[in-house]
This record gives sequence, C-alpha cells and structure tokens, in this order.
Amino acid sequence: QKITMHNELSYSAKWPSRNYFRCIQPSETGGETLLADSRIILEVMNDDIVEEVQRKGITYIRNLHGGMGLGPSWQDTFETESKDELEAYCKSYNIQYKWRENDSLQLIQPSKGIIRHDKTNELLWFNQIDQFHPSHLGEELYGIMQSMYESAADFPMYVQFGDGTPIEEAMVKEILDTIETVTIAPKWERNEFLVLDNVLIAHGRNSYTGDR
Repeated sequence: QKITMHNELSYSAKWPSRNYFRCIQPSETGGETLLADSRIILEVMNDDIVEEVQRKGITYIRNLHGGMGLGPSWQDTFETESKDELEAYCKSYNIQYKWRENDSLQLIQPSKGIIRHDKTNELLWFNQIDQFHPSHLGEELYGIMQSMYESAADFPMYVQFGDGTPIEEAMVKEILDTIETVTIAPKWERNEFLVLDNVLIAHGRNSYTGDR
C-alpha cells in the first residue's frame, strides 16, 4: 500500500533531525520514496485549514493493548515490560497516559501541527493528521473500525484538534489532495543513498510490485 506523506515522529515532542534512505534493490514497479517540501505544503494549503490548525493545535491519540487485542501492544511499542519505565518515558516526552481495563494504555500527545524550522525560522506544515485519522484507510476499513469501537477516541490511532473538536473527513481528504499536488516521486536506482532534513522535507512511499 501507499504510505502517505509525513515527517518522522512529527506527532511526538521530539523527533529526528535527519532521515537516511538507501536503495539496494529497486522494485519492479513503483516503490518511489515520495518527497514534498514542508514549506511549500504550508503555502498551498487552504488558509482556513492552516488558521484552524494554528489556533487549536493537534491532539494525537494512541490506544495500545496489554498483550491481547488489535494492533500493537504497549510492550512491543516501547520495548519494555515495565510500567514504571514506560511512565518515565511518557513524562519526558510530554505524553499524557491513562491505564485502562485489561492492562491497556491510552496515550494523548499534544502538538502544534505547524512549526518553525530550528535553523531558518521558516514556518512549516509538520503533522500527521491524515495518517492518524482512520478515514485515510479507505471507506471499507474505516466502516469496520466504526462498528468495532464505541468511540473514535478508542481507535488504535486517532487525531483531533487540540480543543477536543473533531477533524472532519472532508478536511483530511483536502489535506491529502493538497499535499499530492506538490509531491514528487524520483525513481530509485540501485545503491543510491538519500539524506533528508526531517523537518524540511516530508516523505512517503508509493505502492510497488516485486522485491524492494
């Protein structure tokens, strides 16, 4: 499947400054690492969307089971069996956490959604609204998830505005469509190496066939 555009760990309080990609074997078809300039994404984005994100901020929600359930467990995600270790990590990353029934865990992570580059001070689109909103998974899978969970906030991954108001499906679609207009798909060649400024450049991946 296609991986939509994002900056690595933009949902977190801390993120890597660089991304490193290497192609050992290009796929038969597709498989390009998609690239888009986060400054340009912000420039072409609907002004109303930009204003709302800046005004309200973003809240990311992740629900991790304790060993039995759909999606990842908190033990696998954080590579620990220790709740104390996990809680210390969450506090250091400004992650609110709630222990729930059956040893499951809910994580709530606030984010600005639009930030300034630490070197150039330029404003950038820097969020994963579309990836955390389940509507991007497609109508069929989204419908199944809606029938499985009482509330959208119980989905394995969810996103809403910082004031708790929902982000509408139409807005998610417009964000995806807008970013698509400024995305490039350079073809990989064997043994190429790519270094990206993680804040400046969003990345994704085209669907593909064959070994990659």
